[in-house]
Amino acid sequence: MPSTLSLLAASLAAAASVVSAFPFHFKETDNCSGVNGTFSIDNYKLYPENLDWDPVHCKLYISANFNSTVLLYDPYSATYDILTFDGITGVDPYHVSGIDYDATTESILISANSGNPFVTSGKNMTGANKVIRWDTNTNSAAYIADLADFTAELVINNMTGGGYQDFAEDKEGNTYVPVVFHVPAIAKITKSGEVSSWYIGEASTSSKYIYLGIVFHESTNKLLITAPYLGTFVSFDVSSSSPAPTNITMNWPADGSYTASDLECDGLLNPARYNRDVLLCSENGLQAITLWASKDGFATVDYIGQVADNSTADIATWASPTATVQIGNSIYISHEYFHDLNEFDVAGNRSTFPFVDATADFDKLVVAAGYTITDA
Repeated sequence: MPSTLSLLAASLAAAASVVSAFPFHFKETDNCSGVNGTFSIDNYKLYPENLDWDPVHCKLYISANFNSTVLLYDPYSATYDILTFDGITGVDPYHVSGIDYDATTESILISANSGNPFVTSGKNMTGANKVIRWDTNTNSAAYIADLADFTAELVINNMTGGGYQDFAEDKEGNTYVPVVFHVPAIAKITKSGEVSSWYIGEASTSSKYIYLGIVFHESTNKLLITAPYLGTFVSFDVSSSSPAPTNITMNWPADGSYTASDLECDGLLNPARYNRDVLLCSENGLQAITLWASKDGFATVDYIGQVADNSTADIATWASPTATVQIGNSIYISHEYFHDLNEFDVAGNRSTFPFVDATADFDKLVVAAGYTITDA
């Protein structure tokens, strides 16, 4: 059974410590107007790691990884606001990486995590890690959950687990935060901010990442998680009192052009456009989005192709696709630039960041594989 570790007070005082860079108000709409076509955002050192669309207030939330802020983009006016966080923004070694919209609570989940594990490829596991639930209706923090007690449980057999960058939410508003380095484990945060150790497995000596991109598949009540150290996707039943991973059977391309040793989905998305039956895997190393589809509730998945974004010379040379996002009926690729200074995971001096509309390319592969497209 998962054990309760800590409850971060979601008091007004805690919420007040998270502020916007300047005041703003959202106009609620029942439906957002369509967005299509590639666009760029000019913001110094934005370096987006992840992003998600708020379909109520029609804003795109983007994590500014190295600035440790969140940029809120209005695609209709091409303007933005910036969220800053007391004690996090501008405080080393914080990164802001994970971003996910939770429809149950109408909130954005934000990962304010230590950058040390990522900069050192898992050698330095120090630094604080917090998850913020940002209420998009009140524009304030509903909670700031500290993962310190959970992380303390990840010292196993002379291995120290940790590193956080992504999460997914179930239909009850609970958030699941997987561990990236050394120990397969998942923290669970209730919608009120209570943290528990939901799953902790055996430490691994693998040099590969443990868990990366994650999504929730509502119709099966499963978490679907990328497990590079196993070379497969795994699933977890969130209703289980004793959660354990189940390997998903993966049917790889027969020509060997993409194998289990390549699997490193930095981001994972199961778009509503494809009825949640298709996974978009952001493969940094391949500089492509690979597509995996299932007709049996993700007991098995079939590789159905990939989309390599080389739409500009700059993207082809420098960009790594770290995430995809569905905005209305369009699906975009977001790029991080890890090597601008020829040093991994360090911000350069870039000011312009493209968000590439790849809907048509994805649609072709999905239709060719016999899956359906649903417009919102």
